[in-house]
Amino acid sequence: MTHLLLCHGFSYSPDYWVHLMPHLPEFTIHHFTDSLIPEMHEPVIGVGHSLGLIKLIQLEIPYQALIGLNAFVNFLGTDPHLKKRRSLELKTFENLIKTNSTLAINSFHKRCGVSLEQSCFNQDQLIAELDLLRTVFPVPDHLTIVGAQDDIVCPPEILYDNFSPEHIIMLESGGHGLGYKHAEEIASIIKKKNNDLDDN
Repeated sequence: MTHLLLCHGFSYSPDYWVHLMPHLPEFTIHHFTDSLIPEMHEPVIGVGHSLGLIKLIQLEIPYQALIGLNAFVNFLGTDPHLKKRRSLELKTFENLIKTNSTLAINSFHKRCGVSLEQSCFNQDQLIAELDLLRTVFPVPDHLTIVGAQDDIVCPPEILYDNFSPEHIIMLESGGHGLGYKHAEEIASIIKKKNNDLDDN
């Protein structure tokens, strides 16, 4: 049985996957957290939402495939104008977290389109994770990226800046909440990826 390693994005928890998991009964599902990396046997497919993809890449697990939802390897982008604008937005957000982390995260979740009940936030951890957004990571092998036309956090221009078009599946909607939203469609993409691997 194929193992799925799910990693939620910035400021979320494993509850992010609550709508997706019921559609994937044929997989053994594991959750990544900073304090717990599950033991798994191959084959493994990693599914990361947003910053979660970068966390999965850092584990250096020999994935059979990686699927990034609203994900990136260079959050700021390579285009100079795009990078300047997003760098300023990131710095403004970082300052708000330092001032009022609860307000900052609630505002961010509204932009994502997914507001979940969260426990208290660790401000130092949030700031450390934001630093990852200033780092450029290599594009891993066997990668599929799923984006949404209406994502304002990681918009299509960033996806096409980071990845070749053949890596990208673009949905019309879902905001920055794929996996929580459009769970059945995302599950179908995961299943197809797994079936394609079985056929090879």
